Amino acid sequence: MQGISAAMIVRNEADRLGRCLKSLANVVDEVVVLDTGSSDDSRSVAAAAGARCFDYAWRDDFAAARNAALARAAHDWVLVIDADERVRNREEARRALRNFPDRHDAAIMGTVEIVSPTAPGKDASIVVDHTLRFFHKGMVHYEGCIHEQPVHASGHGRAAPTGVILDHSGYALPHDKARQKARRNVTYLERELEKYPEDEYYLFQLGKAWQTLERHGDAVDAFRRGLAAIRFSTGAPPTGRLGPVGRSVLTGLVVNLAYALVNTGRVKDAARLLEEQAALGHEGTRRADFEHVRGYVYLMLGDLERSRAAYEASMRHGAAGEDVRGTGTHASAYHLGLIDEATPDLTGAYNHYLMALSFKPDYRLALARCVDLVAEQGVMLPPEVAAAGDPRALEAVYRERLEHYLHEGKMDAVSRLAHGVSTVPMLLKACRDVLHGFT
Repeated sequence: MQGISAAMIVRNEADRLGRCLKSLANVVDEVVVLDTGSSDDSRSVAAAAGARCFDYAWRDDFAAARNAALARAAHDWVLVIDADERVRNREEARRALRNFPDRHDAAIMGTVEIVSPTAPGKDASIVVDHTLRFFHKGMVHYEGCIHEQPVHASGHGRAAPTGVILDHSGYALPHDKARQKARRNVTYLERELEKYPEDEYYLFQLGKAWQTLERHGDAVDAFRRGLAAIRFSTGAPPTGRLGPVGRSVLTGLVVNLAYALVNTGRVKDAARLLEEQAALGHEGTRRADFEHVRGYVYLMLGDLERSRAAYEASMRHGAAGEDVRGTGTHASAYHLGLIDEATPDLTGAYNHYLMALSFKPDYRLALARCVDLVAEQGVMLPPEVAAAGDPRALEAVYRERLEHYLHEGKMDAVSRLAHGVSTVPMLLKACRDVLHGFT
């Protein structure tokens, strides 16, 4: 049985490092921590957890640091992990990593599933990536001073899933810290693009950094350049600077460019982009995320028929076809409910909101529309909503709406909200509490 190393680079990660290292206990045989200049207790936290710690002089180059960490690993097979990540499925991960070298030769690199909230709070979007993180260290090295990528010695290493799941908190930053990180990334990426001006991956990451900084025009430019750098030809995979372009990058470029165009008021341009990409039929378009953004763009244009068709297509992909959670499940079901409301078809709307809640019981957008329909239309809240929705989330949304209408002096809406939940004891009690407190 092969020994397994975990390799990580850290700097001032004392507050998160302990949780990461705890999640690695009994999953790997050793942990290598390369400290690139911490001024906090990162090194002592690592040492206390039994990690092998090394100092490294930072060179403004993430790939160089990754390669230095790999060189210090005692075992041939290495899991690369960051301090803001934790192994979720520890027992399964232990078995999966130990079995991988027996099932695959050194030409195969292993992917892990990385689950990342994009902002603080439970209502944040969740991004799911499948990233190359496990491999034979003698066959792989990293390239790129930022958003570094593992490169196989053969030049075209193949991939297979390991089954490891990592929870990642690095995107869930407060607004100011997210912007600070994005500004740093722009500096590094523009430096790399001076050397490789047609690298589609760096352009993709640059566009995302500009989006974080809300410079949507610059994001459009970066994403457009990234797409223009890819060669699309019939019968061959789309090809970038270093070879075939990964599916997630293809989808990400198209989807993020569409949203960036919408954010700059160019909704028709977004629609044309999506139609052109759909006609190409490449792998990046065969995802729930692609159909979901098509539904959104057509909805913005008022084309309800095409919007409905796109959202229904995204739901046929389902959860397995999502990069951002909800695009093939609860978020698309919710938007189908909005289209039903516009038709108008309140029964259909409630059915789609219930469908959204079946995927995500605490989905506040769907819960809010269910409550708002009571206030706006004077209908009774279907008991199925209370059964399907998370009780705490539903009560919180109901209280917020009731308090809002009370403060606005919209007593007709207050009356409808009070009457419309008379068959839901939990909400009826909440109604009495709010009314009593208001008086």
